[in-house]
Amino acid sequence: MKSERASLRSLARVASDEFSSLLGGDPILLPDRLRLVLVDGSFLDVRYPTRTKYSFHWQTRDRSVRINTAEHHPDLPTFPRHIHLDERTAVADNLTRLENSPEENLRSILSWIMRELAKC
Repeated sequence: MKSERASLRSLARVASDEFSSLLGGDPILLPDRLRLVLVDGSFLDVRYPTRTKYSFHWQTRDRSVRINTAEHHPDLPTFPRHIHLDERTAVADNLTRLENSPEENLRSILSWIMRELAKC
């Protein structure tokens, strides 16, 4: 896999090129993550240190959703992948796959966010 920095730059290009209508500005490459500010004012932070360890954190005004591979929910069928719907609720992650490229997983997450925003 590319270096973490190169991977984040590649993810920034995917977001800009394929999801420009969802973005509220240019992708922001921070020291340890990529931040995507979305058109509704929410943001998605992406951390991808290795191909099988990643986290996506979507923060809205009143909601926080985290999708990651931290190994603390072995009871879920998609372990280690899971989604935190809030501070107490973790569910199976049917959005990302360990075998997917980082770009494929980002596309899946951003497509899901677009569907979520369309519900509002």
